[in-house]
Amino acid sequence: MIPAEKFLETIVEKAKMDPREMRAELKALPTDGLIRLLGFCQERAGRDLPRRNYGLVHQDIVNILGERLGFTVEFGDYEKGPDGIWSYGDVKIIVESKTSSAWLQVRQVHDYVRELNASSGLAIAPEFTEDNLMAARSYGDVRLLTTNGLGRLLELKEGDRLTTDSLVKILVPVESVKLDYFIDIIYAIAKPRAAPEKPVEKPGKPPELGKPTEEQHLKKVVKGEVVATYEKIKQAMLRFDPEIKFIPQKYYIAVRKTRNFAYMRFSKAKMRIVVMLPYEVGSGLIKKHPLIKLSQAVQDWYGAPCFRVIVESEADLEEVVKALEEAYRHAHK
Repeated sequence: MIPAEKFLETIVEKAKMDPREMRAELKALPTDGLIRLLGFCQERAGRDLPRRNYGLVHQDIVNILGERLGFTVEFGDYEKGPDGIWSYGDVKIIVESKTSSAWLQVRQVHDYVRELNASSGLAIAPEFTEDNLMAARSYGDVRLLTTNGLGRLLELKEGDRLTTDSLVKILVPVESVKLDYFIDIIYAIAKPRAAPEKPVEKPGKPPELGKPTEEQHLKKVVKGEVVATYEKIKQAMLRFDPEIKFIPQKYYIAVRKTRNFAYMRFSKAKMRIVVMLPYEVGSGLIKKHPLIKLSQAVQDWYGAPCFRVIVESEADLEEVVKALEEAYRHAHK
């Protein structure tokens, strides 16, 4: 794959762009990579096309990071309305994402909060002006968060030092002179965690620390049939060639012998497989499972023609296996 910044530059500045096509690829990136891309968007953004599109990508990345904080996220329309709505239980936060504070209108966030009967508003930008701060203080229902601060919250959340419950207490404005409210938040972050019971280790080679595993990917899946489907595909490919490897990476499982020919990603109820074959070939082989034609820029990111197939059940797996076998031949010819 090409570097994420180069991929982003290609799709924003050189390709016909619909940012929605990028979301699945962006969601597959590690959090630190997304934070880095926020900075890249801030550096490259401008008022005129194509650089104006960096603001749209910035908006989607902020919303993806909202999901990683534990919120249910409604992605905003690029032309009207708020950039995102983050929900958690009864709490609803209106989110505005800006590549520069110069384009932030705090009043607009406040108006969205009132129109949509939300709990509060949250503006996210690289920095804020004194006018931004004064406006937020005057309205009282809007909080300001730098992208650097967002990164720190994610570091605490992904390090299991901060829960989404505590995050909500931080992000939603509260009128309180009682310090116990803030002490509760600090205590939840700072209190020692109970050490888990150490399992009895069997003799043998110790596990490699930090190395992704199949189990880490498959535990995301709620629908048991998806796990069984993965196992059937894996066994079929190993019968086809016992030297094929399924290699867990942080956000996907790569399928390869000497070259990657497929990438598998998992969600609660489905498996998404990027198959390294032209879409026209894939559509001739796969008839019963949904296929997605990827944009040229996304295919360039993967380094060759490819398409995505969505697999939700064990039905008609033969055609998926045949496509993977063909991708194997294509990669190793």
